Parts: sequence; C-alpha cells; structure tokens
Amino acid sequence: MGAMTIMLPAPRLLAEGFTMVESARWHDGRLWFAHWGSGEVAAVDMDGRSEVVAPGRTSMGWAIDWLPDGRLLVSGEELTRIEPDGSVVRHSSQGGNELVVDPAGHVYLDGADFDFIGGGAPEPGWIRLINADGTAHDVAGDIDFPNGMVIT
Repeated sequence: MGAMTIMLPAPRLLAEGFTMVESARWHDGRLWFAHWGSGEVAAVDMDGRSEVVAPGRTSMGWAIDWLPDGRLLVSGEELTRIEPDGSVVRHSSQGGNELVVDPAGHVYLDGADFDFIGGGAPEPGWIRLINADGTAHDVAGDIDFPNGMVIT
C-alpha cells in the first residue's frame, strides 16, 4: 500500500495593515493577537474581517490568553482581565511578557528583568505562576530570555 498524500489548502492572506503582531491565538473561530502597533487586542475571522476587541498596552512586550471561564487576560506592566461588560480590572500586580493559561486556570507569565527596549544586556529570565488570588511565585528561573510559552 502506498503512502497517503494529504492536500492542504493554499495559504491566503486574511488581513493586512497591522504592525508588530504578537501572541497569536485561535479562539472562538477567530485569530486573536496583541497588536503592539496600535496598543489593542484584535481578532480576524476567516473572511478577513478584523475587529478591535479589547484595549492592550501602549508599550511593547505584552501578550494575551483566556481564563477557563472565557475572560481575556492581557500581560504587561501588570496582568489585567477584561470582564464580560468590557471593563478592565487588575488580575495581578505582577507584570510579565508572554502569558499562557492551563485548563485549570493556572496563569504563567515569563519575563526578564533588563531594559530590552533600551538596549540593556540580556539577563536570565523567569517564569511565574499567578495564583487565583493574584499572588505570584517563581516556578522557573535562570532562563535565557523565555518567550513564546505553550502548555502541552
């Protein structure tokens, strides 16, 4: 019996005109991302319709993910949460760069404490677990600039 060939659709452009797109996530039938160029969270559907869905950060170095109940989290100088009515509240005073949430609602932030934007010399980074009450503790350290976390 010969090898099976799988034909994938050709890639196509969904949308354009974005600047510094980060933290892309597929959620509720759309591609969501941190649009660093505008400081907004945006989503694009498969027909190319884009929408600003939440405020982001005006600085570089932030990401998005969702709690199991569907509320959106935005990392940055602090960790914020977008409530169902659209209001933005502090989830934790702990800030960070990349963000990932596991199915049980454990929030992990990563970062490194050096001035990346200002050209500072890289220093080892960390991963912190944010508890449901907003407190944080390190779960990994001495990492060479952690970025792009996933949970498998």
